Amino acid sequence: MSGLALLIFFAAYGIAAQDIQLDFWAAEETFNARTFPTFIAVGGAGFSLLLLLTGDSRSLPGLGELDLGPLLALVLLLVSFTFLIEYLGFVLAGIGLLAIAPVLLGEKHWQLIITVSIGVVAGLYLLLSALDVYLDPGLLGWLL
Repeated sequence: MSGLALLIFFAAYGIAAQDIQLDFWAAEETFNARTFPTFIAVGGAGFSLLLLLTGDSRSLPGLGELDLGPLLALVLLLVSFTFLIEYLGFVLAGIGLLAIAPVLLGEKHWQLIITVSIGVVAGLYLLLSALDVYLDPGLLGWLL
């Protein structure tokens, strides 16, 4: 049942991703605003089909059995990230997001948290810079 629900969600997400408006110059580009949402929709639909085909029989826990505290903290963190990226820029806000999220989920190894958060953000920054995607440095970046 969960595989079917996920398949419907990712199909709807993929259809909605095709409605993203593109400017004249980006319409013929290989990498544009629709690329990542389309990859997410196709990948999610593929995993949903895999879940449907394998017939995973494990039952899902009831809502009363779930610990919603970390989930709510992560949602609050993501919402704050969307506001902080304007002021701190992609690099600082991204490192902060990727450093705080594992702590909220119970990770205790600080060296691993710092290495992964800096490495992932640096890798994404280099990849997006190589693809000529502009990343706003934020108000803090403009002041430095």
